[in-house]
Amino acid sequence: MELIERYIYAVTRHLPLNQRQDVADELRGTIEDTLDEKGTRLKKNIESILLELGDPDTLAEKYIGVKHYIIGPTFYSAYIRIMKYAFAIGLPTTFIVNLIIGLTDTTPTLISLLLTAFGNTAAAAIQIVFWISLTFFILERSGIDAKELADKKGLWNPSMLPQLPVQRQIPLSEVITDFFTYAFIIALPFLAQSFFALRTGTQNIPIFNPEIWAVGTGITIGFGIIGCLIALIKLSKHAWNKPLAIFNLLFAVSFSIFLVASYLSITIANPELLTYIQQHSANSDLGEIIAWTQWIVGASIAATVTIWIFEATKPVIAVFRKKNKD
Repeated sequence: MELIERYIYAVTRHLPLNQRQDVADELRGTIEDTLDEKGTRLKKNIESILLELGDPDTLAEKYIGVKHYIIGPTFYSAYIRIMKYAFAIGLPTTFIVNLIIGLTDTTPTLISLLLTAFGNTAAAAIQIVFWISLTFFILERSGIDAKELADKKGLWNPSMLPQLPVQRQIPLSEVITDFFTYAFIIALPFLAQSFFALRTGTQNIPIFNPEIWAVGTGITIGFGIIGCLIALIKLSKHAWNKPLAIFNLLFAVSFSIFLVASYLSITIANPELLTYIQQHSANSDLGEIIAWTQWIVGASIAATVTIWIFEATKPVIAVFRKKNKD
């Protein structure tokens, strides 16, 4: 039964890998033998056996023996959970804040800005690991009961067992990539004028048409924020469900429509830049440059939109197929 497997998982999850299977087989055999002696497999009998075996964290410590660990099984789950939250919230926030602060520099370059932001984010990660680990190291050696900290009164009982781990259907790499992509989209309107520009002796000429940001800055930032929120939801949900899959598809379609509409209504390349190129190149033809620029950007947007909508459609199909099978 699931209750037995949950108990075995609670005991073995923090044991050394080479010890887990043997302990799991031993526990499963002990429980099965005891159930056979009782003659029935009622839930109350299973709970009675688990109560006799006791708190799975305490039992795990007996299997481990001497404390050679920094964070033991009693606090390990809380340690990992807090570490995940700190990384998921702290690191992206640090990265974005450093990008914004970097914009106040009088003469920033894109490479120096990104290197500084990544460097400070890496330093923040080291600080997070150090201070959280130090806190739990002190708790581990202090003799404080984790259940007291969690305000759990009374003796251990099977209702405290953790759920069996859920396999991630949405890869963590996809979530991280999405989050940083949309964070970059949020920052793009602020970066475009300064960093994506041709630097001449007297001025910086933006590569992108300033009209793009005059019309669509707020919309672009809005889509970026929504994209970051979807990434965070995907991180917490682990797997696709119907509302998330549908909303993700609608978001992809909406953003794609915005990109295509912007492309069709506004010249992507800055006319001032094209004029400058024509004036400083005897063989340049302004019309041909504009045509090639629009064609390349258009082809890139078309390919991106097609792949994006295709990828967003797959989870919707998978969710509905699963529902029909159920």
